[in-house]
Amino acid sequence: MKIIDRHIMAHAVASGFAPTLIRIDLRYNASDPYVVEMIATEGEAESVWELSRDSLVQGIALGHAGQGDVVVSTNMDCTRLQLTSDEPSEGRTVATVVLPTQWVKEFLHDTCKMVQLGGESRIMQPVIDQAIEEILSGA
Repeated sequence: MKIIDRHIMAHAVASGFAPTLIRIDLRYNASDPYVVEMIATEGEAESVWELSRDSLVQGIALGHAGQGDVVVSTNMDCTRLQLTSDEPSEGRTVATVVLPTQWVKEFLHDTCKMVQLGGESRIMQPVIDQAIEEILSGA
């Protein structure tokens, strides 16, 4: 399966730290079609966020998506996409990353060339069927 990997320098704010410029990689692997990985790198430190591709699409289209650990939203003129990671149990924001909306749109457009939105289950069904078969056969 194909993998799409794009990188950009972006602004990030981690809880308790000053805003900083970090490298962001967005990675999409068609063998796991529901997930977009966002890898944030600053120096030797790396943090990997697993994001829902649907949440990114909805965040851009509707201006806001997500109710769990990661919320996706746009600014007033939709030029910036903000991804905020929260720690719900502690009621605090852990980190916020701000990306150019157009850059994310182009990335998502490329992912849809590989796997159309709504077509993910065609890729995952054989994997699910195999897992069920292994469970039922006791393997």
